[in-house]
Amino acid sequence: MRDCWICYKFSRWLDAENPEIFNAWCTSSLEVEYSFFGRVVFEEPGPDNVLLPFFISIAPASYDGDSLGCDIELNFIHPQDSAKYVIEKPRCHSSNSINFNLVHTWIDRCTREHKKCNRNDTISWFPTRLLHLGSQGQEVKLIISKDTPPNSPYMTLSHRWGPQSYTQLKRSTLVQLQNAIDVVSLPQVFQDTIRIACGLDIHYLWIDALCIMQDQDDLSDWKAESQMMSKVYSSAILNLSATLSLDGSESLFQERSWDAILPSEMTLEVNGLLQKYYVADGEIWDDEIAKAPLNQRGWVFQERFLARRVLHFGKRQLGWECKELEALEIFPNGLPPASAMSFLRKPDINVIMETVTQRSDLSFNKDFVQQWQDLVSAYSKCHLTVSEDKLVAFSGVAGSLMSTQADHYLAGMWESSLIYDLAWWRSSTDREDFPISTTSSRAPSWSWASVDGEISFPEIFGGIKESFARIQELSDPVRDRSSTFAPHGSVRIVGFCLPLSIGWLDHAEMASLKVAGFRFSINDGPLISSVDLEASRQEIQELVQRGNLILMPLFATSYFLHTILLTKVRGLGIHRRLGAVRIEIMKSSDAFGIGSNYQSGQVTEAATSQSQGKVCWNKPALGLIHYLLKGRTSSRTIDII
Repeated sequence: MRDCWICYKFSRWLDAENPEIFNAWCTSSLEVEYSFFGRVVFEEPGPDNVLLPFFISIAPASYDGDSLGCDIELNFIHPQDSAKYVIEKPRCHSSNSINFNLVHTWIDRCTREHKKCNRNDTISWFPTRLLHLGSQGQEVKLIISKDTPPNSPYMTLSHRWGPQSYTQLKRSTLVQLQNAIDVVSLPQVFQDTIRIACGLDIHYLWIDALCIMQDQDDLSDWKAESQMMSKVYSSAILNLSATLSLDGSESLFQERSWDAILPSEMTLEVNGLLQKYYVADGEIWDDEIAKAPLNQRGWVFQERFLARRVLHFGKRQLGWECKELEALEIFPNGLPPASAMSFLRKPDINVIMETVTQRSDLSFNKDFVQQWQDLVSAYSKCHLTVSEDKLVAFSGVAGSLMSTQADHYLAGMWESSLIYDLAWWRSSTDREDFPISTTSSRAPSWSWASVDGEISFPEIFGGIKESFARIQELSDPVRDRSSTFAPHGSVRIVGFCLPLSIGWLDHAEMASLKVAGFRFSINDGPLISSVDLEASRQEIQELVQRGNLILMPLFATSYFLHTILLTKVRGLGIHRRLGAVRIEIMKSSDAFGIGSNYQSGQVTEAATSQSQGKVCWNKPALGLIHYLLKGRTSSRTIDII
């Protein structure tokens, strides 16, 4: 089963899903069933047919487990492209070496040919402290850059902290580390990184534990240095990522066999013609790099984002990531197109961010809104050892954009997209597992950074049909990188403050909402409303009884009216965010329909018919939108803290 990547992947799934069936398979044959999910052929029948990827699901025959099966994405590579993508002869690296020739090739190609990766090479900037690596890494010591200016580029390390005991940089150990560092006492990942840097002829190295003061009773140095993470990683010639590492004790020099990952050569009948194809794992980048343990860490998220070049050490092969190329050892010249369709690809992010940074005003930019929200959603799924690091561990991402555009940043959001970001929500499971009461002090109630768990945002791919609120002012917005993780601040917003009442099925479950005379059902019927509360049911019930629950409409897309829940807390016009409400406007069988009949000025006409063809309209929602469009003069100015 190790000679075929499909069988190997299925075996790993089965071992985890049902060890009993897996153990039986090890001594006898196993009958399996396949399910197929679509197949498409491009071009006219002929020798150059291009097959799109498709999914198969494999499960033991008559399997009735919790999972439907092992889902596998098949990515087809035409023989004429095999020279570009596939290494035909597998190689197995020993446990004390890596393919330095390939790494040198990646670095040389990037530094010579990739303009997007080399725009800052003329700027000589170095971190406050660096490790100087002597001959063969035998002599390593800490230097202060301003006192001993480096004369060549430096490398950084992304790693996961572990339980190992070693001498870290503190005020009491500064002189000791300046004299010499005992390399063999360092975590194995540190030792291997030093060896790799020397093998790449790089003589300076930045590692957080050895270059930032780690005194727990004096965080002044940590606070100052953490504000410079954007420069630390973006100015390095290379970031080495211990992607396979769980706690720093593992060696980067692993014996790597490719038998279980190499593309399989198959003969397929396509449009009546027999043709040879290589069949590769369409999820190999996710499996090897994107979903590896290290890349689930919050601090590493921004390190990977900021670095111009990342050399990944995966379980079975090296990976490369820069602004113009993603590659693996088995695909050294770049990933096949389908395998490169991973979430938040560095080349794609760079294109969007370049467009954004050319803005000179705060006008709405859909690409920027979606890209920033994708970044936040991906970051929110990462883990932090110290919960209070939520904003500071993301500050480098914001800082990298701050000096290149006119936008204002506060508590994880930008002024230009704040109206669309305010409608964030998270799942009920995350709200129960990570109650806001345990994290609310680290950010304003309106910010996603005030909670833990995966953050979701409204889909705006069909465009914004109408806006019902606008940002008037941010209190103390961040205008430079010195305070990109400021945890406090208020938003002054102009919009409708509509009293909200709630109908209950019982004391625990909401049944409906009523606002401005319009009633909306919750989770009942073809057109529903979703309520995501960042408050207990008891608190909501008490607020409703006191008449202190407010619904503020933000904007409408083709399908939903997006609003937030507020409550007045203290002072004149001071409010706190309590959650988000999504009111469904219409439902269409065409997933990409944009509801052409819903346009400003045509709402009443659309409301005259409950259905048009395959479109079902929510009359109360259309009525509320009409009410809002007619009553713009009744909007209020409030502050949300």
